[in-house]
Amino acid sequence: ASSSHPGPGRFPQELYDLVIDTLGSEYFEEIAGIDHGAMHDRGFYPFPTRWALERWALVCRDWRPRAQLWIFRGITISRSSSLHH
Repeated sequence: ASSSHPGPGRFPQELYDLVIDTLGSEYFEEIAGIDHGAMHDRGFYPFPTRWALERWALVCRDWRPRAQLWIFRGITISRSSSLHH
């Protein structure tokens, strides 16, 4: 018989979701008001929470959808010269 409780050494998915959501909201606080175009031109994105979200998405397939919701939540297009036809 299956149980709704996680197996030994495993925490409930809700706990992982809470950690990912905390990282996601911290990430969006970090990027608020940043000139993304200038940072992209220099090839520099100093967002450790973005890096952490990407790692969560890669480590476990159960964590991927939640982490990707934050990673791909919005896009920034700084100027038309950044677009490729």
